[in-house]
Amino acid sequence: MNVLHEDTAWHLEHGTLTLSDLVRLRTARDRALARVHDHAAAVVHAFAIPAERLQATIAEPDYVAAVMRSHRPMIASEAT
Repeated sequence: MNVLHEDTAWHLEHGTLTLSDLVRLRTARDRALARVHDHAAAVVHAFAIPAERLQATIAEPDYVAAVMRSHRPMIASEAT
């Protein structure tokens, strides 16, 4: 659904979907997302994804500092 949703202009231009199809697609996508939203944490927990993998640099309070930290090489004294 997301792929179709992202390319709505192309589908309209090429006649593969109509405007009413796209309205129904958006409604179905929104409903599907709402249904899984409450279960997202349980799914993440079931896959045992480490917390550090769930953090996005963009969500850091100081985004620029976080980007700089993530791209700077670690020196030997920091490895311990």
